[in-house]
Amino acid sequence: FACVSVDHPSADASLSAVGTFWVFDMGQACYEGYHRAWAIGLGVPLVLLLCVMLPGAIFYLVLSNRSSLHKNPDFRRHYGFLYQAYRPACCYWEGVITLQTLVLVAVSVFGFNLGSYAQVFLLHVCLMSIMASLILAKPYAQAATLRTMSQGVGCLCITTYIALTLWPDSYISGFAPSDAYRNALTTALLLLNAAYVLSVAWRLHNL
Repeated sequence: FACVSVDHPSADASLSAVGTFWVFDMGQACYEGYHRAWAIGLGVPLVLLLCVMLPGAIFYLVLSNRSSLHKNPDFRRHYGFLYQAYRPACCYWEGVITLQTLVLVAVSVFGFNLGSYAQVFLLHVCLMSIMASLILAKPYAQAATLRTMSQGVGCLCITTYIALTLWPDSYISGFAPSDAYRNALTTALLLLNAAYVLSVAWRLHNL
């Protein structure tokens, strides 16, 4: 479903690529030829499976057995991976994570025609929403897990926010940051993300 516009209809008769084209094969018009077969035959069933059935099944399975999640050994052995990492009040959080992932993928796939700056902005808004949900719900049973996840999403939020300030489309009234500003923020982002990766590696080493 990732399609982009190439030429736009106008009075210029020389335009030969009016319409939308598949980003993975820019010679293939969207929803024509083999792309239509892939989109309808594979894309639609996968959307239904991953966007509707998968999160729905997680919510139904966990919530319908909420009273026996930690009492039934057989259920815990087969489905414990879906809820044991979360607090009892947030046993359904795996479904929430699935929906959050689907939203991020949707921004990546359907955001092409909005332009790269708008796409990154939407990504930043989604990441901020995920951060807010972690802060408000505190879904994880272990404080260390919550801290690690929050720090990871926080690094992504900072990265996308700073990326927006470096984007050419974000300049106002001809103002553009200096090369020193770009280099300083790029270095800071690299150090920030490297520090997060090293902190996770250190925690895993000490388990």
